[in-house]
Amino acid sequence: MGYVFVWAVTVFLPALGAIAAPAGAIAAPAAVQKPAPEATIAKNLRFPLTSNGEPSPVGEVTVERIAKDTRKKSFSEIMRLDWFSGIIAEGVSVRFERLNLQPLPSIPAKLCTLAKVKRLEIHHLSIYAPGDSVPRLIAGEVQTRPDGTWSLKRVLLAGRPSMNNCTLNITTEGELRIATPLGKSLALRTLLTEIDNPAFGSSAADLRNPQSDVAADIAPKSPLAQGLQGKPNR
Repeated sequence: MGYVFVWAVTVFLPALGAIAAPAGAIAAPAAVQKPAPEATIAKNLRFPLTSNGEPSPVGEVTVERIAKDTRKKSFSEIMRLDWFSGIIAEGVSVRFERLNLQPLPSIPAKLCTLAKVKRLEIHHLSIYAPGDSVPRLIAGEVQTRPDGTWSLKRVLLAGRPSMNNCTLNITTEGELRIATPLGKSLALRTLLTEIDNPAFGSSAADLRNPQSDVAADIAPKSPLAQGLQGKPNR
């Protein structure tokens, strides 16, 4: 008998209360959802790129924002063994004033310090050669490995076909090289200094990846190259 009474109270009292509610009254929601917390940690950052032995910065880094990753994760991302902390540095531009590449590998650690996290990813990276107004290298996504290697995805290189992925490695001699899955490699210094590569005459459309979310022009000849046009090709 006691169970019947409890069941009757549970079922009929809410309905009775709804009937007795005055006209025009708004029923309270069953659960109030809290607004999502602000994802942005920092934005519009700018810091110099310094190198040991250099009296002044060799370049500058700008960051649109550092934020929590609020995207829905795919199953493969969730199961990824090297899953990161969920922090993304978006719109990272590296503009060299002098071609000293030594401080480039330290950029992820600097971003982690600014965000006060142990690890993050970079989305939409652009690297500019000295004097260029458009980048020589664009990557849609960059993940850093414990050994210092950068894993780049959706990559555009000036004067070359787009690539789905490649890596930026530091050799034993301290040289930065871009390596493709097919075993080919290119010195980053070469990419940022070459001025007479016929491929620079390619249109920007030929250098885009239609499946990439990276939409930006790749540098044709740099101002340095334009100043040397009167000289014979090497």
